[in-house]
Amino acid sequence: MGLAILFVPLKDVVKVASGFKIMIFIMINTCVIILRQTSKEHDWNPSYKGPLYPFMHIWGVVAGAFLLTFIGQKAFIGGGAAILVGSATYYLYGKKHASVSTTPLSTFQSQFKSASRLEHEKRISVFHAADYGGKNHLTCREFQNALSALGFNFTSDESRVIFHGVDSDENGVIDIDEFFKTFEVIEEE
Repeated sequence: MGLAILFVPLKDVVKVASGFKIMIFIMINTCVIILRQTSKEHDWNPSYKGPLYPFMHIWGVVAGAFLLTFIGQKAFIGGGAAILVGSATYYLYGKKHASVSTTPLSTFQSQFKSASRLEHEKRISVFHAADYGGKNHLTCREFQNALSALGFNFTSDESRVIFHGVDSDENGVIDIDEFFKTFEVIEEE
């Protein structure tokens, strides 16, 4: 990039950089739309939704495409070069070193499915111990405490994702029926 700044006219460098920046903006808006439309399938329920969704994001894609055509060919060259370098980096390095990871919710499900009768009783006891005040439901913080007591080591964000995935009626708390109906399958002994 330093050589390009030294040997390429400044006007062309600015057009290439602007084209790259606008393509990033288009991709961000596209990703927001895709993530929002598939959030139910992936148990992702973000707490904030941008105003005028999806119209504002569609406008961002259309306006960005218009700006790219307005800037001209140099913008497409800059964006295309970034796409080629990124693709080459992924296929030559990233694909070999990437590992498929599961979501926090699927990890929790796989850990929770293999429970013995003794483990089941322990989980019921931990549920009631974490239920401060005997309300027969857990708040998100109480749920995090219950997970820690059961030996699950999830980050705060991961446990929130699990909590919202378990909260099937979306009332902000988890009762014991939701807790076990959703996650526990006791193996036949």
